[in-house]
Amino acid sequence: MTRRLLSLLGALALASCVAFAPNAAAAPLGPPAQLQSQQPQAQSSALVGTWSATLNWNLPSGLMIITTFMTNGRIQSTIQNHQGMSYTLVGAYQFNSAQSMLTYKWQDFSPKQTCIGGACTPAQAPAVMGVEITNSIRFLSATQFVATSSSASMTYVRTNAVGTPIP
Repeated sequence: MTRRLLSLLGALALASCVAFAPNAAAAPLGPPAQLQSQQPQAQSSALVGTWSATLNWNLPSGLMIITTFMTNGRIQSTIQNHQGMSYTLVGAYQFNSAQSMLTYKWQDFSPKQTCIGGACTPAQAPAVMGVEITNSIRFLSATQFVATSSSASMTYVRTNAVGTPIP
């Protein structure tokens, strides 16, 4: 995947709201640094699990976002396009259920290089690393929530790694 496409996928996912989950083909990433210097407390069980969303999936430029929130305060998100190109972001999150506020910070990404025709070059990070991002979360049901940032909102469906969300 070219660096330009990788950056474009990242920009689209972040501009749409919360980018996010595991991809079986993605290389495992190391543990992220915590949002604060202290270990986060157990996260709200309402958010823990795997969630999916689509962005313009009916268009050739559409994206699928799969995000997993873990009980230990880790978040992993995979963003994939129709051609099967994808990248994975990992980081740390905190969810304040009383205020319905999700705060996360991307710490690492994969793949680390782009290879075309046997020639590989280092890949640029598809999202800003180390910057705290805040979204408000509104649960529509036990299986759906809307994440809203200052510029956009997106609806996520709980999939727990089973199936693909239907837009």
